[in-house]
Amino acid sequence: MFRTLTAKYPGICRRCNGPIAIGDKIRYGGPGRSYHLASACATSTHADIPTANRSTYTRFSSGAEVYTNRAGRCEDAPCCGCCS
Repeated sequence: MFRTLTAKYPGICRRCNGPIAIGDKIRYGGPGRSYHLASACATSTHADIPTANRSTYTRFSSGAEVYTNRAGRCEDAPCCGCCS
């Protein structure tokens, strides 16, 4: 659940990679998931939840299943070498 807060600590915006200064109004969704409000962000995307740092699971019509972790690698990484 994202909340609008005043930043207590400096950080990095996950939407535009710009700096978040102490006292800025931000959207906070947990550690590593903070970003500027849409009006203050350098990129003017209006998505409420950034897509970085999320694991995904996809099932294709062929029946193949693909899982990627938060680092963007498959479940066998780095052993199989397909992600590097």
